[in-house]
Amino acid sequence: MKTKLLFLAFIFSSCFLFSQTNNIKSSWVGGGFNFYHTGAVAGDEFYIVGSEFEQIQIGDQITKIKFFHYLGTMSFTSGNVTFDNSQYTIKIYENPPLAGPYAGYGYYDTDIGTPVYTQTITLGTTENDQIYEMTLSTPYTVNENEFWVAVCFDNGKGAMRIGELDELSEGKYYMYWDGDAIMPGVGTVIGKANFTDSYTEPKYHPLGISIFVDDGNPYAEQSDLTIKYLDTYPNPDVYITHKIINETENLIIYPAIINNGVDATSNIASVSATINGESYIENLEVDLSGTNSLSSGSYKTIYDGGAFLITASEMNNLELSGLFDICFTVTYAGSDPVSANNTTCLTVTRGEIAATTCDLEALFVTSNTDLTSIPANITIGLTDDITLLPAVTNNGPDPANNYAEIKITAFGFILDDYSKNLTGFSNGETILLNEEATTLTADAMDLIGEDSFDICLTVTYAGTDNITGNNTFCVTVTREDPTKIDSNITTAILVYPNPANNVITVANAENENIVVLNMLGEVVANISNATSNQTIDISNLSNGTYFVRVNSEVVKINVIK
Repeated sequence: MKTKLLFLAFIFSSCFLFSQTNNIKSSWVGGGFNFYHTGAVAGDEFYIVGSEFEQIQIGDQITKIKFFHYLGTMSFTSGNVTFDNSQYTIKIYENPPLAGPYAGYGYYDTDIGTPVYTQTITLGTTENDQIYEMTLSTPYTVNENEFWVAVCFDNGKGAMRIGELDELSEGKYYMYWDGDAIMPGVGTVIGKANFTDSYTEPKYHPLGISIFVDDGNPYAEQSDLTIKYLDTYPNPDVYITHKIINETENLIIYPAIINNGVDATSNIASVSATINGESYIENLEVDLSGTNSLSSGSYKTIYDGGAFLITASEMNNLELSGLFDICFTVTYAGSDPVSANNTTCLTVTRGEIAATTCDLEALFVTSNTDLTSIPANITIGLTDDITLLPAVTNNGPDPANNYAEIKITAFGFILDDYSKNLTGFSNGETILLNEEATTLTADAMDLIGEDSFDICLTVTYAGTDNITGNNTFCVTVTREDPTKIDSNITTAILVYPNPANNVITVANAENENIVVLNMLGEVVANISNATSNQTIDISNLSNGTYFVRVNSEVVKINVIK
């Protein structure tokens, strides 16, 4: 069984660590697909400026184009619109001059460069109401020339999809040709996709066109597998890192494989396990291919029925008492670019442990090799990510012989939460709590909307800690510029209930566009031309924190099933 289980700690500590960069793999770039531009007619062309994307380098090939196709009548607040365009032409132009007397207004002469590629396709009802993926009959090889990729509506009214208003779209997605002239009295020109009808305060939408760039290397699957332990099965609520049992109890745990990667799995995984460093399970195969494929963000229990069992008698034979670790490791036969998280340990307390006295001091350190504490105040740029390594110092007087609960928080959210077996941690020693750093990306901080905030590490010892005042260490992070999203809850927009379950109502947003985003900044729901008390179905959303955005106002909500 494969299930989605996207907890907040998992989202921050895992998903935010990975972002696609140049030359990692062939990829799609561009494309906004949230709204409709209903004014496109036969003869109109829409352009995405491929040479503006940093992912595209000279020598890469453009092999596929994506765009939206729709036949039929659609209802909008402004009335019904019938889309009947069935023929599309894909064109690639090089070196458009972007000249003319009205260039300062965002409109240019109709000379849009040298056409170097043309391909026409007819789509019908079989492809209706979908983003169509068209393979170019001859790949276009990127050279030193500036190039545009165009989607043209040939024989009717077309459903051009557009994205959120975005100033950064200017220069990449922003051109379109209007066969009816978009500046009356000027003649036929091409212009930026400013759909606000304002020349003094233009707003630009990314156009719904995506291009696939092939860097010449085989497409590399980007699955990232790790182990987590469920609190129960088949209806888990949280991941756990510590389990407490008495001397007569059997140990029952629910180890699962999580896919943190962007691609679904397509191969075999091998699982092994150790107890207190001694091998316990070797080369247990788990099929993650075909119908057993594990999609991004999903988990699969290692054992049918979920449970892994060690009887009390077996633990006695293995002389397991007090504190010990069970560590599962997953090894994937496919591509797994982050091997550092393939092993995850669960700390088990069996019976009573005579506590020793320690003074544990939390700190974030400079690096894996330099365990010097970083300053309590850090300033970063607006586009900078921040990465922190958690550590702890034992100020004594005794060595540790128990475990500690580790928690990293920011913005009132838990970024990471786990247990650490500190047995043998000596007086005067400083150790890393996790070899993997906790990372917040600039995009995540933009979404939260704070220009100054604290990231805090708390270490709570299960033994005796006489000085608890230093168990928490906070770093104040200041960003140089205010974030672009205002996350203050205002009285104008009201979202209820909060927490929510299956449906939310957004009040005072009549005729506005409402967007619901998850913690990754991905759009999970979108309403155009809302009613005054607009209801939104959120029954398909997982537990967690989401943001409801109406223009510049953002309201944070929690979804609890």
